[in-house]
Amino acid sequence: MHSAVLVMVFLVLGVVEAFLPYQNPPWVSTYSMKLSTMAMAINSSGFTNASFSSSFGIVSFDWSNAKAQWVMASPMNDEEAMLNQAILTKQANPLTRVFVYRNLVKALPWMSSVRSILDDPNYAGFFLKFKPKGPYAVSPCTTDLLNQTKCSAFYHDQEQTPEVPTPSNPNPDGACNKTCDCGMQPCGEYLFDHRNGTMLG
Repeated sequence: MHSAVLVMVFLVLGVVEAFLPYQNPPWVSTYSMKLSTMAMAINSSGFTNASFSSSFGIVSFDWSNAKAQWVMASPMNDEEAMLNQAILTKQANPLTRVFVYRNLVKALPWMSSVRSILDDPNYAGFFLKFKPKGPYAVSPCTTDLLNQTKCSAFYHDQEQTPEVPTPSNPNPDGACNKTCDCGMQPCGEYLFDHRNGTMLG
């Protein structure tokens, strides 16, 4: 009985210690309204006006910012667009702290850093896969207007995914022209597989 209690206490302590301690921001606090305000900026039609974004102490750019532009790139360059937006904001006001979108759950192939490992067989274990046989709730394949079909063994859905407009879906969340280039895999929201311990290093 005592050993079981000790094991339970150890497990609880192990879970508690897994969380990082709370930390304040590394910069000096201030009562200046301009430096103590925060905004999450999204202008899906193009870049956010830098004079607006730089008027906040912190501005965080969502991955959908400038979506109408980066979905047309081949391959898509969302990550580079966010970097350019951050540079424009810092040039307008060096005191503004700029964050850009990152996700620990969803693996978005319109970001080049994700796409490079999603397309690399050496990292196949980093992503959740479809079960070996269907039926599936979502299709593993997409076909564009050029009749090119791409399929992936990695699980992905089409939520907020850029697509080629079709009569049945004339206004997708990000419209490509004839084809959407997310690399070797079809465009979609993939999922990191955190059961793979090598991801923790």
